[in-house]
Amino acid sequence: MATDAKVSPQVTSSKAPAPSPLQRRMSFAKGSKSFDSSSFAHLIEKTASNDPEKTPMMEVIRLKVKKWLAASFFGRIYVYILLILSVLSCAQYIYQTYLNENDPQDKELLNIFALLELFLAALFAFDWCLHLFLADHRWDHFFSFFAMVDFTTVIPIWLTYYVFTNPVEYHDIHNVDDAINYALRGAYTLRILRALRVHRLLVHIEDEVERFLSQMLLSVVTMILFDSAIMQYLEKQQHDEKFHTWMYFLVVSISTVGYGDISPGSTLGRFMAMFFICFAIIFVPKQTNELIEKMNQSSVWARHHYKPRGNTKHVLICGDLRSTSLLEFFSELFHEDHENMNLNAVILQPEPPSSDMHAVLRDPIFSIVTHYLEGSPLNDSDLMRAKANQAIAIFLMGNKFSSNPDEEDAKTILQQFSIRRFITSTQSCDPLFCLQLIRPENRRHLATEDPDSDKELVVCLNEMKMGVIAKTCMFPGTGTMIFNLLTSFAEDDDDDNDAGDTDGPGSDEDCSEDDMDDGGSWMQEYQRGCDWEIYTTEMAEVFEGARFCVLSQNLYSKLGVVLFALRIRELKGKGHVRVLLNPADYVIPSKDKYFVEGFVIAKNKASSDLSFQGIASSDIRSSQLSLIANAITKTAEAGTSAFRRQSMAVGMGARGMKHSDTSGGPVKHTNAGWQTIMSQYENQDVNQNQQEALQKIEDENLRRNYFVRDVPNDLAESIVKTSVLEEYPYMNGHMIVIAKGLSNLYDFIRPLRAKYLGRLRHIVLLYPYDIPHSVWRRISIFEGILVVRGSPLEESDIRRAGIFRAQQVVVLADPNSDNGNQGIDALVDADAIFTYHCVRRLNEKAQIMIEIVRHQNVGYLDPSMSVNTHDADYKFTPQFAAGTLFTSSMLDSIVCQAFYNPQIIRVLDKLISGTDCVEDQKNRNPLLANKRPKVGIQAVTGSALYQIPIPDNLESKTYGSLFKHLCKDGILPLGLLRGVFTNMSMGAKSNKMSYVFTNPSKDTELFTCDRVFVLSQKVLTSSKSTAREVLESFMQATAGQTQGGRRRTVDDSSGMDVLKEEFQDISNAQRTLERAMTSLTLDMSKKFDDMLELVKSIKRTNDGVDGAVINRSNSRRRMSQLGSDRSNNQGSPNKVVSKSRTGPVDI
Repeated sequence: MATDAKVSPQVTSSKAPAPSPLQRRMSFAKGSKSFDSSSFAHLIEKTASNDPEKTPMMEVIRLKVKKWLAASFFGRIYVYILLILSVLSCAQYIYQTYLNENDPQDKELLNIFALLELFLAALFAFDWCLHLFLADHRWDHFFSFFAMVDFTTVIPIWLTYYVFTNPVEYHDIHNVDDAINYALRGAYTLRILRALRVHRLLVHIEDEVERFLSQMLLSVVTMILFDSAIMQYLEKQQHDEKFHTWMYFLVVSISTVGYGDISPGSTLGRFMAMFFICFAIIFVPKQTNELIEKMNQSSVWARHHYKPRGNTKHVLICGDLRSTSLLEFFSELFHEDHENMNLNAVILQPEPPSSDMHAVLRDPIFSIVTHYLEGSPLNDSDLMRAKANQAIAIFLMGNKFSSNPDEEDAKTILQQFSIRRFITSTQSCDPLFCLQLIRPENRRHLATEDPDSDKELVVCLNEMKMGVIAKTCMFPGTGTMIFNLLTSFAEDDDDDNDAGDTDGPGSDEDCSEDDMDDGGSWMQEYQRGCDWEIYTTEMAEVFEGARFCVLSQNLYSKLGVVLFALRIRELKGKGHVRVLLNPADYVIPSKDKYFVEGFVIAKNKASSDLSFQGIASSDIRSSQLSLIANAITKTAEAGTSAFRRQSMAVGMGARGMKHSDTSGGPVKHTNAGWQTIMSQYENQDVNQNQQEALQKIEDENLRRNYFVRDVPNDLAESIVKTSVLEEYPYMNGHMIVIAKGLSNLYDFIRPLRAKYLGRLRHIVLLYPYDIPHSVWRRISIFEGILVVRGSPLEESDIRRAGIFRAQQVVVLADPNSDNGNQGIDALVDADAIFTYHCVRRLNEKAQIMIEIVRHQNVGYLDPSMSVNTHDADYKFTPQFAAGTLFTSSMLDSIVCQAFYNPQIIRVLDKLISGTDCVEDQKNRNPLLANKRPKVGIQAVTGSALYQIPIPDNLESKTYGSLFKHLCKDGILPLGLLRGVFTNMSMGAKSNKMSYVFTNPSKDTELFTCDRVFVLSQKVLTSSKSTAREVLESFMQATAGQTQGGRRRTVDDSSGMDVLKEEFQDISNAQRTLERAMTSLTLDMSKKFDDMLELVKSIKRTNDGVDGAVINRSNSRRRMSQLGSDRSNNQGSPNKVVSKSRTGPVDI
């Protein structure tokens, strides 16, 4: 046992000791050079671990005092007091040089200063002894700079006060005592060097350049003061000048100007001046070079601080801005329509500004309101520089073309966590967070608990982008109409600014302005449609009890604005919130139970106000709204009062009213919503795994509302080995998707497989590489997906995809193109542009939807365009007006709109997909299934966006009559898609392509080629088949095509046997053919020889005949010549031209 006791300490001491809590908590004042924190912690541990009897008591006291000075509050106060007294001692000496010893008052003051200096000397002597005692290496501390300054300033004061009491001048020095006395009094000037203690405060400056610049300035100023004090003391007998005069002399001498008005007269003064000049020549350039090096190492943007001024507010912009269209983003953020003149933008980025950012910072419009800071939102000091705790909103942008979407989203979410933690630590109000996430699945990582909260807005880039593109493929022009409503445009006419005081564009007073609908160009109509935007307004109490469609129709008829959606929040109970697009027969509820806001399509904020609060200056508009409210109230009172009371109590209208189908066919499909699906899970156990229940609900939603397979399709069965037309010879009207990044393909295919469309067509993926398993696993559940491996830049591969029979072609941007082509805008979209022209050349009738990364490259789609696409004018190109162009910069404008109108994200989700991601998140919670309300606003059905042709009885009529006709059926129109006549290849407005006309005036003429964007509760489709019939028809056609086109395709299991049999048959046939060819060759050779002999015999016969003919011809020629000579002798005047080969002959 004794042996074990002796061995165990040795074993324990051989192990590396773990850091103790004392070491982790120990922190010392920055800039203190009197001790080393690491050695101090080591000594503390050594003292605590060793036997107290073997540790000297003085060492324990030294360590405790050292810790007290370093870590305690009183220790920091002690240090600050010494710093202040050091500066006061320096100022006291300078002030003392201006006093006259012969003046009684000054002499009395000098005596007081002498006593004060004795006190300071005692205090600094105590501090010198204390730090010498606390120093780990006393000799190093003794010869340190500040220790030597304290030592040389304290000792002379005490010696001159008690030993050398009488001052001595330079010319009175006769012995060593006088020299010592003179030197000790000259050492008084060293008190000025105590001002260098301020260095200990400067170390707290975070910016390295500013810290070094402050230290350099302090050193230079202290050097000049000290040199001036020395020169004044040495030249006291020669030049009795003031202290500031010698400062002037030092500055002039060091700067090498040398006016010569003042010069030292004594020998010591001249030597000292030479020394000071040489020292300054070495010291100042050295410090300047170090400053320049530090400035080169750190960016000037990393030293900036944002300083709010007056009543200005600011937003903080973080994240990855490389894929953000900066000019379009800031144009939307600071647009005049938002009426926010006191808004500033602080940009916090981890690198210096790029060339695009420099262009924004130098722009005269944005240079005043934008402030760029280099830093990281993960650093609290950088967030403090940006005043993140005072920002009203924080934008966290994402890289839309990141090669790793999950990593990009993780970075964005961590930045939000860091900023939120910083704001919480500063006890500030929570700002509005506007986030861009790439994948919608990563939304679950956010910390927000309340999905109805307006403090956190999330834009899922992939889901929104692919949703818009898919919606445009279903209904052409949808993307253009949506983004024009979400983008602010500059109004050309000043009269539009007073829209709140007019009757609106739909009134009779504006008919003169809209007469151009008949004679104007398509561009004029398109631009007028671009003036409309979406605004949110509180609904006035006078609209209570009105049917939504009736109210919307009256507002359009009188004011020209369109009320197309409502946001309803319960004031009691659980406070549920619903956003409803065109609730049709829904009755506006009472404001005592619900808070109702309306979404209005208007030209500006003033014309969209339906609250009677912001229109006090407009008597005309106020009276118009009152008339509309009175008319609607009278109409409502004409109905059954019991029905109205029931509608208001339940929060819904007469949803059982029959809606006519304007498309001409009966509706066979219905969309099973989340609430219908969740009714099957009401009796489930609340303790069931939430993720498992959520997955079941999502699978059931897919199965009911989308064309999906029971068993995912195998990738090998979906690959087209030859070409689409060979393997599927009867395929027609399919869609080709050309992309180099497929991570977001699921969000694109899912809307296209919705059952309510009443149509199922093949989607052919043209991809140059092997499709990743993670991508195929998600999209293999959908019907009709084919894969063609090939390059879109090769015409042969595009032909293999069936381009000649394709109806639509979607060209998606390369997600990695923007990363590898920094600074070369044209190369970013080169592949997409070349593919666009190739497809257009092979099939002009195919509808092409192309995605462009940089809007500056839109001009390459049609080089003959005169639009300057380097600005925001790309929105006025025919491709964008027709809805065939998508740019990623549109998503940035949506984020800005969400800042001013937080509910716009939910409205956009409903316009694109017909659902609300926020409501889905609440309704899909299985834990709330048993407690879900079944009445009130939760039972109201909203509408979805569709596109229908012009009804037969309304062709060649006006848009106002169409609006009224559709509103009677509960359908709300939003705009027109001006088409092209098939037989003319041109539209009514000389347009060669379709274009979107948002919210036309009521006098706009309609044409047969036009289509209408509508919001309808019921599914509007031209298909008369049920979903089952559509799927069966598609499967039968696909099976027939497979049997006819792939008859020669070999099955994987018996492929080798079939190939061997076919190869044997081909070999036998080849040998038979070779024997036949040999026999035929011999026969032909023999016949050729016989023919050759025949030709030779014929040639010999012809040679004999030719000889006789030649002889006979010569005889005739001689006879003709003889006759000619006779005629000439007779002088015959007649000449006849002969056709013989000898030429003309005279007869």
